[in-house]
Amino acid sequence: MREVKTMLCSLVLLICLSCSAAFAASPILLETTRSGSRYYMIEHEQNEDCISVLMRCVFSKSDRDKTIALLTSQGVAKADTLACNDFKLRYSEDGSRYQRIYDVFLDDKGDMLSSVAQNSEAWYDTPPQADHLPAKALLAAARLLNVSVALPHFSDAPAPVGNVASAQSRMPQRAMPAAAMIAAFRADEKTFAENYENAVVRVSGMRGKLSRDYDMLSMLLLPKSGGKGILCLFREDSMAALSTVKVGAEVVVEGVYKPGMESESQAVFVLDSCELIKMAEKKKKR
Repeated sequence: MREVKTMLCSLVLLICLSCSAAFAASPILLETTRSGSRYYMIEHEQNEDCISVLMRCVFSKSDRDKTIALLTSQGVAKADTLACNDFKLRYSEDGSRYQRIYDVFLDDKGDMLSSVAQNSEAWYDTPPQADHLPAKALLAAARLLNVSVALPHFSDAPAPVGNVASAQSRMPQRAMPAAAMIAAFRADEKTFAENYENAVVRVSGMRGKLSRDYDMLSMLLLPKSGGKGILCLFREDSMAALSTVKVGAEVVVEGVYKPGMESESQAVFVLDSCELIKMAEKKKKR
């Protein structure tokens, strides 16, 4: 049985890697997520001193099932034929920023099932960490093109630590309700930034819609009382965990507050580098 599963996985990989007419002579595996999905660089080029890469995500079974469910809920026809996700990134001349040119879901014949709308004017910062996918892709393409690039460098100063009871604690002990955190932000944004800038915080609320913002997987965390929420940014490999949580379910999210990150109209502010800590436990009826 194990050999059959291995053969099937290899077959799916070959089908996915042939979905595009143009691809690198040898697709390069850049990342395997904790859930088993694999990200390949299948095409790269340099045009007008700007590097572009075509990426492909070959889903693990669990991630494929979750993505099919998500596409089906969005009304995508034949979502069950999903094979892979292609997206193209174009970097600035110095590699410090990049654009997402397109993002499409393909079936096993290479036909497009659905596309994710992109803002053609949006630029995103290339992560300074070499283990983040956009940075990996840039470095791999530059090496193959024999081009010298360096990842952007930001301050190495650590986030404030403080004591365990302070807002600056890196080890938050208690989750703050989303409504309370939003109220504190609205009451005095300057003081809020002084207390929480670069701090790791835990917030509880209701799971809102999943989307993409700042070229990252995002979730809207809503207060129980309703109204605008908090935009939480996650890594791509968080999709499987987030997809299992129903809209409206109570959750606890841990993230870092970064002043200056503009949020969508339904969010008050943004938390970066988020993780889903747990689903809030419901009280048992006696």
